[in-house]
Amino acid sequence: MPPCWRTWTITSVASLPIWKKRRNPENTVILFMSDNGAAGGGIPTRIYFTPDDSLENMGRYDSWLNYGRGWAEAATAPWRSTKGSMAEGGTRVAAFINHNAIDNPGGLDHGYLTFMDVTPTILEITGTSPPEGTFQGREVVPMIGHSFWARALGDTDPVHGPDDPIGSELHGNRALVRGDWKILFSAATGKWELFNLAEDPGESDDLALQQPELLAELIESWEQFAEETGVVY
Repeated sequence: MPPCWRTWTITSVASLPIWKKRRNPENTVILFMSDNGAAGGGIPTRIYFTPDDSLENMGRYDSWLNYGRGWAEAATAPWRSTKGSMAEGGTRVAAFINHNAIDNPGGLDHGYLTFMDVTPTILEITGTSPPEGTFQGREVVPMIGHSFWARALGDTDPVHGPDDPIGSELHGNRALVRGDWKILFSAATGKWELFNLAEDPGESDDLALQQPELLAELIESWEQFAEETGVVY
């Protein structure tokens, strides 16, 4: 972890005891999430400092520790792959939210959320209307996420229904989840894969050949998502 990132993280965590003493619990919400699965890369070739990864220096501000692809896959197991992939190992991460109104602190919820749900949630918590019309001469694109605040407060309804397609793309790799089903496209192979996440969360059994009609239907949903959101690929 580069010094600037580590300093920010340590400073933020270290300030929590102070925040706890001074905060107004009625108007403070803490939301934390990782942006991706475990990183499997090595030390970048273009870097602005020379890391000292000696045993004595590990974890200090001028070290840059990476445990490689194999251990990254172990860290994300049983999910497939690591950071940078659209597979579950690259995208499925833990998150937590804290507020006095939540009746089940420490509870676990395995409902499906995406980063696109964060802004609608914050807007609902703060009572802020979503932006509309234009801003600085540019059209405001409608948000496509859903607030999960009701879910956090104990509502049992899923944030995303079984028929809601959720698309994503990174580095030419594509994915779409709809209910239990997920399609993956690899930019390296140019091939779509189809998985049933309920039965195969590790994405090891490609069902594309067994269910071509479903695959085509989900690909069409992804293409619609790409057109609506302006994905460049």
